[in-house]
Amino acid sequence: MIHIHFICRGNVYRSRLAEAYAKSLLKDNSDIEISSSGIEAKLALNGDVDIDAVKALEADNLKKHLVPSWQQTTQDLIDSLDLLVFMNDSVYDDASKLFNLPKDKCVTWHIKDVDNIYPQVKEQVDILMRKYV
Repeated sequence: MIHIHFICRGNVYRSRLAEAYAKSLLKDNSDIEISSSGIEAKLALNGDVDIDAVKALEADNLKKHLVPSWQQTTQDLIDSLDLLVFMNDSVYDDASKLFNLPKDKCVTWHIKDVDNIYPQVKEQVDILMRKYV
């Protein structure tokens, strides 16, 4: 069993897209668990989920893989994970100030927090998931 976890700042857009899309690739593979969180999710600055994330997933008929609300990143959560995927360097840098990160379990992507990033998220998830599915 491997637990892959996507981390961004608020857990309302990038990491949630990555989580939903990755879950859609699993089919019946029960050896992989996918989740996501945000290092500042508890601030709830952008609601439960970004509307653009919902629209992108609806367009691909993947909304069923979208969890209903954000999750706050915690040290206990980090300690229970096998692979942590940070959406960009600034999220990783800020997380490293807040948490004890196991560097050998961390991957950092370069996905900016801007509109229309779903194709980039899908590409990165596809590359990652080829190793496990």
